[in-house]
Amino acid sequence: MIYFLIAVACASLFSIMFKLCRLKDVNISQAMLVNYAVGAIFCVCQVAAAIKSPSDISGFAGSLPFFLAAFLGILYVTGFIVRDFSTQKCGVALTTVSARSALAVPVILSWLFLGDKAPYWLAVIMVLVSLIMIAWPQGGFAADSKTARPLERLTILAELFIIYGICDFSLKFVQHLVSASVPAALVTLVVFVSAFLISLVYCLVKGVFRMHSFSWRELLAGSLIGIANSGCTVMVLRALGQMPATVFYPLYNVSVVLVCTLAGILFFKERPSGLQIAGMVLALAAISLLALK
Repeated sequence: MIYFLIAVACASLFSIMFKLCRLKDVNISQAMLVNYAVGAIFCVCQVAAAIKSPSDISGFAGSLPFFLAAFLGILYVTGFIVRDFSTQKCGVALTTVSARSALAVPVILSWLFLGDKAPYWLAVIMVLVSLIMIAWPQGGFAADSKTARPLERLTILAELFIIYGICDFSLKFVQHLVSASVPAALVTLVVFVSAFLISLVYCLVKGVFRMHSFSWRELLAGSLIGIANSGCTVMVLRALGQMPATVFYPLYNVSVVLVCTLAGILFFKERPSGLQIAGMVLALAAISLLALK
């Protein structure tokens, strides 16, 4: 149970940090760069402990899964940027619900391309309906005047939903292609190193280093996001070793949504409408059904 609780705490911290970065005027691009650097270092330690033979690395380097994992770095950076924008415009709770509901995308794609069993279509429909319910109402879920309008909010959350869903499926597809001798940590290392390089290029193109110098805020925020990001992966794997997947995933996703929703209401003064609350409840039910089926 301790691994489960730490996994929920790490995933919740990862979501909440986006809002804190905005409130504390942290440069999110620099924090993103530090995040992937910390994640890459963390993965190096895991790979060093998991690799039994140098041939495991040489056999993976230059293969199709290697290049696909490197491409995933682009998707990770894109998802990070969209998630920051979504948190700013839609709030912590709605952003977290959309990201967690993206579980529906790999379920459907795995059925289409990897031979997994057919998804529970009622749950998929529930997810899509819940996204509309939580994104459409007038007014805002965030407390500031920068809140997106209904149609813009729906577009942002839909983009986040699709990007996170494709990321989850792509990682699963890469791990489906590699042999059993290749540790999952090696795949994750390639993803994080690629994401670090892409985020570095992004910062250079945007002139981030010319306009903003690194401060302790960016280093601290990026490190916390990176630790939460990496720690979540490890704790999820360890928790799955103690709990059945059919029990873990519903509890895990629902717990993260509830923690972030409470944090948004208590600390960031986010106020959901009745329809948004109903949409989040529907999303929680759909997440549980998808995971259980």
